[in-house]
Amino acid sequence: MINTRPRSWAVSAVNFATLLLPPGSIRRRYRHELVSELWGMTTRQQLGHSWSILASAPSLHRALVEAGELDVPHSPLWCRVHLHHRWHWVQTEDGTRYRRCLACGMDDDETSRRRVAGSMAIAHGTSIG
Repeated sequence: MINTRPRSWAVSAVNFATLLLPPGSIRRRYRHELVSELWGMTTRQQLGHSWSILASAPSLHRALVEAGELDVPHSPLWCRVHLHHRWHWVQTEDGTRYRRCLACGMDDDETSRRRVAGSMAIAHGTSIG
């Protein structure tokens, strides 16, 4: 009987490959799509597919930048370490408003604000309370 679940190392390879994409909806979407492709594959097929995803990750990033799906090809260091984001308002097709970082494309939610506030407090040697 073939094990139809994706192996943990294959899922980890997909997660690693998608680190080239900015955090947020684009990265989540591609992670879900690429992991879903692993379902139903044998272990050997998962190995080959995982290597293929890892090898083509830079090409995927480049294609998304050229297609205009990524506003910024690389997120700045301050965004990656959650020290500072340049938030601006964005509106969905149904009219819902939310904030997105201009530099890295990350969507603002309660957890990202806590991370940024915590990082700023640590950087300045103060405590949050």
